[in-house]
Amino acid sequence: MDYFAIVKKAFNITIKNKYLWLFGFFAGVSGGSYNFYSGGGDRSAVDQKMGDYNFQQFSSDAKYFFLDNLAWIIIVGALFVSLIIFFLVLRILSQGALIGAVNNIDNSKKSGVRAGFKIGKKYFWRIFGLGFLSGAVVFLTILILGTPIIFLFMYEMYVRGIILALLGAVIFIPLMIVINYMTLYGSRYIVLNDEKIFQSLKSAFGLFMKNIWQSIVFSLILILASIAAMIITLLIFCALAMPFVLLGFLAYLVANWLGVVVVGGLGIIIFLGLIFVLGAILATFQSSLWTLAFKELIKR
Repeated sequence: MDYFAIVKKAFNITIKNKYLWLFGFFAGVSGGSYNFYSGGGDRSAVDQKMGDYNFQQFSSDAKYFFLDNLAWIIIVGALFVSLIIFFLVLRILSQGALIGAVNNIDNSKKSGVRAGFKIGKKYFWRIFGLGFLSGAVVFLTILILGTPIIFLFMYEMYVRGIILALLGAVIFIPLMIVINYMTLYGSRYIVLNDEKIFQSLKSAFGLFMKNIWQSIVFSLILILASIAAMIITLLIFCALAMPFVLLGFLAYLVANWLGVVVVGGLGIIIFLGLIFVLGAILATFQSSLWTLAFKELIKR
């Protein structure tokens, strides 16, 4: 198999068809999360106050806070849930859209944003069902393997718990690898071969078992692509940091700390925008590579 030719074709499709980045953004970037941690300050005073603040007082304060702000809590909660559902729907639509659009481009057929979303809409429920089944298997596996391990540690049977955890890892890791490839190939069987959910899983399992080595090679290629994207992001950060530090210094001379805050905020917005664009490009390339790899494996 000519891996270089497939990678080159996926790269060209990604770069020459920039509308795919929209699908890549929702399929890849929107599925991520960002965690921030902040700490510091005089902890001794806080600890002293917490020592005098019992659980009963906390429960009472929490109850009154909840009752006093019930309407706002419901509104914010509803907006948060709606936002999650919105991005989840766009994520599933974009997954199908990317697969179909890349296939159309590879076959020299007309493609675009509207045509892509039409494909995503057509296969929305099947891709959703495929993801739901995969997630359910992962959840049940963690539940079945993790429950006895937790109980062993709760009863201070640490040696047995460690041994069982190692045995669980031997089962869990290969299973997750197989499920990952079944989901990747299964979604493409759904979109490109119009297969039903369970048939796509069966076909995907057979394809993976016949092409384990090839599947691993493509995964390694994408790992290298992810590392390259991280390096590019770091270089961009360094390139942006130097001029913005200078601008921040000049802004401080003109408007004191207010100028620094404005320049810093502008720099953060620009940097985050570039991260989102790079993430969308990487997600588009990943999906394109898997689609082209899937087609090549089917031919073989």
